[in-house]
Amino acid sequence: MLLKKKLYLQAYQFIQYHSVKKINFNEDVIFNYVLISIINNFKYIPNKLYNYYYNPTSLTKVDNIEKFKLEIELFKKTIIFFETLQEQFPNVFNKEITNSYIYHFYLFIYIREKKILKQTNNKIMYFFKNQLLKSRLKKQFLTFIKNKKILYRYYKNKFFQTNNKKYLKKMKKLGLLYLFKSFVLEIKTKKIKKQLIEFIEFYFYKKRKILKIIQNNYHSLVVIPSESLKTIENAGMTNIEQYYNPNKVFKNVFLLSPNEKGFKYKHGMYIFGVSKYTYKLMLKIIKPKLVRAYGGYWASTFAVKNKVDNIPVVCSIHDKRDSFIYDEVVNSDYVFYTSYAVKDILIAKGVNENKMHYLPDRVKLTDFYKVKELDGKPLVFQDGFKYILTVARMSDEKNLETIIKALKHLPSNYRWIHIGRGDLNYYLKLSQELDVLDKVIHIDSVKNNELKYYYSFADCFCLLSKSEGFGIVYIEAAACECSIIASNISPINANFKHNENIILLDNYFDDIKTAEIIKQVCEEPNSILISNAKNNIKQFSADIVDEMESNYYKQIIQGKLKCH
Repeated sequence: MLLKKKLYLQAYQFIQYHSVKKINFNEDVIFNYVLISIINNFKYIPNKLYNYYYNPTSLTKVDNIEKFKLEIELFKKTIIFFETLQEQFPNVFNKEITNSYIYHFYLFIYIREKKILKQTNNKIMYFFKNQLLKSRLKKQFLTFIKNKKILYRYYKNKFFQTNNKKYLKKMKKLGLLYLFKSFVLEIKTKKIKKQLIEFIEFYFYKKRKILKIIQNNYHSLVVIPSESLKTIENAGMTNIEQYYNPNKVFKNVFLLSPNEKGFKYKHGMYIFGVSKYTYKLMLKIIKPKLVRAYGGYWASTFAVKNKVDNIPVVCSIHDKRDSFIYDEVVNSDYVFYTSYAVKDILIAKGVNENKMHYLPDRVKLTDFYKVKELDGKPLVFQDGFKYILTVARMSDEKNLETIIKALKHLPSNYRWIHIGRGDLNYYLKLSQELDVLDKVIHIDSVKNNELKYYYSFADCFCLLSKSEGFGIVYIEAAACECSIIASNISPINANFKHNENIILLDNYFDDIKTAEIIKQVCEEPNSILISNAKNNIKQFSADIVDEMESNYYKQIIQGKLKCH
């Protein structure tokens, strides 16, 4: 309580300072005063403000009509602010409590308008408007408060008679001024206090920032990536601006994510950290043409659960793992799928086929190409060795065990380079048991724009996945003219053809057969397959897919996007 009183005094001194220094009593002053009081000491607001404006020696005495009018506008904005609080936090700012605040601000407006009328010297107008103001006040608030007081006394008497705590609860629900003490105790809940702070941060900082950015141009897009921007940057992605706003379809792009903090402008996007409490508020201010969520798990769930009317939500699904496609995807307005294998999973999940549209992953061919030795060769590549490359996370569906077992059947000059994160100990233990640990080279991660060096100098790329959503690494390998060995599963066998531009294995758990194919591909590379693979993946170039995506966006905005 002492801390609350201290904070209140700081707020009061803040106003006193502005008054003594004869600084204009502007919007920021009154809002800061109200906010600090709201968060830290609810019960002081009405009485202190009442005294502040009724006291003849008030430090901010208004001298002219223009200042009266200015204060009236400020009070009206404050009323809107309280109404917004009640709308956004009905459990905290219930109707009764909010109305008791609003009543006082209407009272202040009444006092100011009354003073303005007096200064106009128009007695007839003064009498008429004065009566009008009084009746409005009585109609909206006075009757309400009077009835509540009677009810409060009734509950209080019942409590003393019966000692039943239910009457205490009913007394709290009334929300009268002298019950604010119990209300303040409720706000000590950390969750509620966090919501209030986030709301206030939005109302006084983010809202103004957004309005300044938009400047009445609402041709905007909101994106919700599945990862933080820092993670995306660390992965070495170079075309972030083009990826999120293909062909600059939208004037403004806002990245709203709980994974971000504060505000910044980067990669042609306005990036705001949001929570579920402020996200919907920001959407209502931005008024985007649509919201794009990436991935079928938390980002899509976040977008769908916090959907705002008349703003379509577009989810893009890149992975066909059931655990990575949450049920909320069904309720999105449009769904982009990267492969027909993903589409089949979505249909099984109950997604309406009419809202689904094919949009494959893309490769920027200016970032992935065959690198010459003069351009730089990673130190891991040494003369006299054959190198098998795999770029994949360490997980069961990637079937890395088969490649490790195949190493046992390959000559001593073969090395396997694995790039990807996961449970390294398991695979190192398996390599040790099979006595092939000296053939294994593990790299945790390589930036996206440096992968081309590994694809270019590897003798073959081998990944025998049990399951794939799209398989972007096969496209990258083909762009860098690396021979590819893969499992004969969808969507790989839909994007490539066996013995035409790739080697597909039916029995991708057979380590002996895998070793034979690896040795054959590394020692007798097929230039025709390599050339065909490079030509085949042009359909997945960033230019073509960007054009496809931008056309989808335009059709969604126009309401013309039909089943693909």
